[in-house]
Amino acid sequence: MHVYLLFKDREKDDSKGYLSQEDVIDDLNIEVILGFADTRAGQTEPDPIIKEQFKNVLVRPLKTRAEVLYRQGVVAQALDCKNEVLSLYDMTRGACESLDRFAEAAKNAGDPSSKGAILPRMQYLKEMTNRLSTLRMSLSDIRSRFAVGNGFTDFIDRFSNEYGEVFDSGLNYAVQNLEFYNTNGSYTISSGLGPGCKLSDLKVEAFSPLSQEEAKERQKESKWYSSFFSKTSADTTKMRDDVVLDEVDRLKDSVAVAILDHYSDFVEEQLTFFHNLRDQLAFLAGCCILGANFDSSSLITCMPHIVSVDPIDKDTAPAEGSSYGGAPDRIDGLPTKIEAIGLYDPTLALRTKKMPVSNDIPATPNSMFIVTGANQGGKSTFLRSLGLAHLMADCGIFVAATDFSCCLYEQMFTHFARREDAAMNSGRLEDELKRMSFIIDNITRKSIVLLNESFATTTEKEGSAIARDLTGALYANGMTVFMVTHLLQFANEIYAKRPKRISFYRADRREDGARTYKILPGRPLDTSFGLDLYDDMLEKYKAEKNATRSLTGNYGGNAGMGMGLGGMQSGYGAPMGGFGAPGMGMPPQGGFGAPGMGMPPQGGFGAPGMGMPPQGGFGAPGMGMPGQGAPAQGGFGAPNGGFGGGFGNNGGYPGQ
Repeated sequence: MHVYLLFKDREKDDSKGYLSQEDVIDDLNIEVILGFADTRAGQTEPDPIIKEQFKNVLVRPLKTRAEVLYRQGVVAQALDCKNEVLSLYDMTRGACESLDRFAEAAKNAGDPSSKGAILPRMQYLKEMTNRLSTLRMSLSDIRSRFAVGNGFTDFIDRFSNEYGEVFDSGLNYAVQNLEFYNTNGSYTISSGLGPGCKLSDLKVEAFSPLSQEEAKERQKESKWYSSFFSKTSADTTKMRDDVVLDEVDRLKDSVAVAILDHYSDFVEEQLTFFHNLRDQLAFLAGCCILGANFDSSSLITCMPHIVSVDPIDKDTAPAEGSSYGGAPDRIDGLPTKIEAIGLYDPTLALRTKKMPVSNDIPATPNSMFIVTGANQGGKSTFLRSLGLAHLMADCGIFVAATDFSCCLYEQMFTHFARREDAAMNSGRLEDELKRMSFIIDNITRKSIVLLNESFATTTEKEGSAIARDLTGALYANGMTVFMVTHLLQFANEIYAKRPKRISFYRADRREDGARTYKILPGRPLDTSFGLDLYDDMLEKYKAEKNATRSLTGNYGGNAGMGMGLGGMQSGYGAPMGGFGAPGMGMPPQGGFGAPGMGMPPQGGFGAPGMGMPPQGGFGAPGMGMPGQGAPAQGGFGAPNGGFGGGFGNNGGYPGQ
């Protein structure tokens, strides 16, 4: 019996899937997706079978558009009938757990033909029969809720045809008759008579358990074998010879073993069937749970469109050996390779339970995308959303977008920046090159590559040279590449060549430095606006210190000029110096005040800075004694008088 819920012609994909599964799972935060697919609402413990099966399917992309369409239809039906699918999964999971226990008991009983194995095998067959009957009735009850002409209804109809009511009744009748062995019922055999009056060509003609009345009557007999002969029949005689009775006992065992052997292959086939059904329903149950989590936060999803164009179609790939300037001339009219509307990162959305900023990718046949722009502008999130959309589309499920179209890829490779840790046996650049070497060794022209901040662990010049050689080779062979980079020298060099098959995008930034997290078409700039973040951090630090100052009075003589401590913009100086008398003067920097006093590591005793706001150095120069603290800490800011007590060396003596 075949399940065929995930494939039209087979049970599962035996391929290895993505060759760099660990990197793909880590870089795209797939564990977050799994966490929202394996735990139902109201439950605290994840379902390990759902998690395992959902993960197995995610990292094994489908190979044809027809396969994707078939699975999309089944997934869509599962989402429409969530309760039925989850109920079926629970039933089959319970069936597998029970059947596995009975199978293990029968196996541990030893030789299947031995007397000790008969009862465990009978119990195993009986449990299998009961589970099949329960499944048949459940499928019959829910059949009308699924649309006709779908993988689900095909499975239900196929099961009903193979294990219909007639078959079910016959199987149950046979199992019930096997009770003759436990109840000392009767069986009829026929045989020939061979040499030496030995029986030959034995055949079981009929067998039946005892009725309740017969069982009570037999309890009066001291030995079960007396029941084989009628007490009133004129042509039968009860046997009392122990040797003959032993032979009859062995014959009884042989009959039971023969019946169990007859059903042995059937039972093993049905055990495999139940496991296949459980595993495929586990994936679909994961889709239902994940879909419910999207719905509960009002997150938009869609079934992606798989374009029929091959990602390495001869009309869409650059010529072999071409460089960035060697793209084919014919661009207009080429089929679309990717298009996205309202694309967003589902891992971010599911964790925050709200729709994040989404992005669009106009329909394009291009195969390389270079993304630059402001730090913390959403570039890595954009790249992750693209990777997850491709991964989920390739395995036939919904994606986090309003609309999404793409090609199918046999392999996905990710190369994201790694943090250096104690487990590394080499430097970060060497680790990057090793991972990239694996990609180059295994990449095919039907692969998609996601590069995030690659080669940022070395200098701009060296990183640009590596990136230029690498991406040039990928481009020349028509590979699909999405690259986020801060290697602006590299990006501008490529942009200057105006290659026809490369799209350039940039993280949006407003005039005031605010990030919109929109990724828009745009040429690379000469900066990633890292100073925006620096200034923002300083402003936040000053705001925190001002809030603290409002609660405690002025620290260190004045809020911005504690010269015994120095510090950046009154931040690391006075606040750390200790408490002093309130500063006197004009805000925000203060004026005169008793020296701040504090212990290392930030400094010690110092006279107050003097001067008018805002810097304390306009007017009389700031004055202060040297900071007295631990090295690296005690003099921080003191050489300059502390960016607030007067710039340059006007603020006081050097820190010590």
